[in-house]
Amino acid sequence: MKFYKVEEVAEMWGFNKKFVWRMIKEGNLAAVKMGTEYRITDEQIEDYVKRNTVDNSQKTLTEEEPKHD
Repeated sequence: MKFYKVEEVAEMWGFNKKFVWRMIKEGNLAAVKMGTEYRITDEQIEDYVKRNTVDNSQKTLTEEEPKHD
């Protein structure tokens, strides 16, 4: 198991570290508190990605072409 700093996750994903902190605070991204700092494991990252992966084989209503009667 590998542990990443919040800053490292932000850099991997191309996000601002404040955004990653907000994800943790809101419960969207799990993290482990180690002393006074937080770390995100590779398993927590994988879980987040799995929960937020979009199935591109199905279009949403906003992406469908308008129907003409």
